[in-house]
Amino acid sequence: MAPDATAATDASGYPGLAEVRAATSKWERRTFNLLEPLSEADLDKPTKTPPKGLEEVFATYGKSFLALASHQMAYRGQIADAVRAARRAAAGTSAGA
Repeated sequence: MAPDATAATDASGYPGLAEVRAATSKWERRTFNLLEPLSEADLDKPTKTPPKGLEEVFATYGKSFLALASHQMAYRGQIADAVRAARRAAAGTSAGA
């Protein structure tokens, strides 16, 4: 989602799992293709145009790749929580319990 986007309760407004997986695979390949030719010294080089407001997070190539990896881990954690909550709700208990 874009930084200014809001979540919707209507699931039809979101892409299907296959589309999400395809997009994720594409971005992972692109990321590894960017990372592979870099040396350890390259990772300490400053980036040219870090996102406004996130200059420190994306200050170097190494920090940028770390931010990407951390971002993916956060999403995977959220998905795991959602799956657990859905299982509880499906079993007849409160999803918030």
